[in-house]
Amino acid sequence: MLFITFTTFFSLIFISLYNPFHLDQWGENLYLQFAIRGTAILLISQFLLRPFFGLQRFVFYQLILWCLTEIILMSLIFYYFYGEEANETQGIIYQLFDTFGQVGLVVIVPYILFISYSEFYHRLSEIEDIQIRNVVSIKNDPEKLLIFHSMPHHSMGDSDKINFAIRYNQLLFIKSAGNYIEIYYRKGHKVEREVLRASLKELDNKISGTDVIKVHRSYVINMNHISSFKKTKKGYSLSIDQIPDVLIPVSSGYKVAFEKALNQSLPHS
Repeated sequence: MLFITFTTFFSLIFISLYNPFHLDQWGENLYLQFAIRGTAILLISQFLLRPFFGLQRFVFYQLILWCLTEIILMSLIFYYFYGEEANETQGIIYQLFDTFGQVGLVVIVPYILFISYSEFYHRLSEIEDIQIRNVVSIKNDPEKLLIFHSMPHHSMGDSDKINFAIRYNQLLFIKSAGNYIEIYYRKGHKVEREVLRASLKELDNKISGTDVIKVHRSYVINMNHISSFKKTKKGYSLSIDQIPDVLIPVSSGYKVAFEKALNQSLPHS
C-alpha cells in the first residue's frame, strides 16, 4: 500500500507537469482519471495477481519482470482509453510502443525510488538483526571470553596484545583502583584476584548487552553472582557469591539501570 500510494501521488504530479498522451487537450480532469486507473491496476496486480501466483517475495529478476508486466498492463489500458484511432496495424503497433514508453516514463522513477528505499530499509534491518543476535549470543553463551588488552604506560589506548581473558560466567565483579582495575573471579571453588593497568571506561562496549553491568563509577558486577542486596538511601548495597564480607554499592546514577537489569534477570511467570 505504501508503494501504491507513493506511485499514485508521484505519477499525478508528474503527468500534471509533463502532460503525457496530450491529456490537456481532453481536459484537466483526465489527470485524475489517469492516476485512478493506474492505481487500480497496481491494486489488482499487488493484491490479486501476486497472491494468485504465490509471489510473496521477489528475487531480483522476478521483480523486474513484474514491473514490466504492470507497465504493459497500464499501457494497454491507457491506449484503449486515450489512444488515437488507427486503421493500419503498423499505426497501432507504433501507438502501443509510444504508450509503453510514456507509461514507463511516468512510473519508472517511483518504482526505482521505492525499490531503492525498500532495499536500504531491508539492509538496515539485517544489520540491526545481526547486532541483536550478537548481543543475545553473548548473553546466552556464558562461555564467551571477556578480553583485556595490555595498555602501554604512555597511552590509554589498547594494544593488540591480550593481557588477560576470563569467561563471563566466572567473573564476579571488577573494582577500579586509580589507573588499575581489580578483577575478582571464580577459579574452581576459590576466588582469585587479578590486577591490571586499565580503566572501567574501556569495558563499556565490551559488556554492552551482557549480564555484566556497571553499578558505580568504581564497580562492575556480574548480575548472575549477586547473593543478596538491600536498598539504601542512595541506591542499593550488594553482596556477591563467595565474597559475603564485601559490600558493593549501587549509586543513584546507576540505580535505574541496575533495577532494569534486575527485572530482566528475574524469571517470568
